[in-house]
Amino acid sequence: MFMAKAQEKQLSLSSVIDESLPELIEGDAIRLTQILINLVGNAIKFTTKGSVIIAITNERTNENIIKTGITISDTGIGIENEKFKYIFERFQQAEDAVTPKIWGNRIGTFNSK
Repeated sequence: MFMAKAQEKQLSLSSVIDESLPELIEGDAIRLTQILINLVGNAIKFTTKGSVIIAITNERTNENIIKTGITISDTGIGIENEKFKYIFERFQQAEDAVTPKIWGNRIGTFNSK
């Protein structure tokens, strides 16, 4: 879904999935897809060179419950730490104006059960 845009911008787009995770996991696929589309889309949008990496880890397995960690990391402009508490609220953006600012590299993490 994102490969064409990443290639157009000459970005490396890769994923790393923990091999200990089962092939199928039951959860809110629609909401998770929305979140991933938003985070990966923004990572590509605000990264001018370098890479975007999607990493899925097995944080904990307890009988039939698996906690995964999903990390989107990029070499883009980043998000200021004080903006993180707002970015998962409905219809919020980390920055009001979409003008590039250099904040240094940041890594955004979304953990889901």
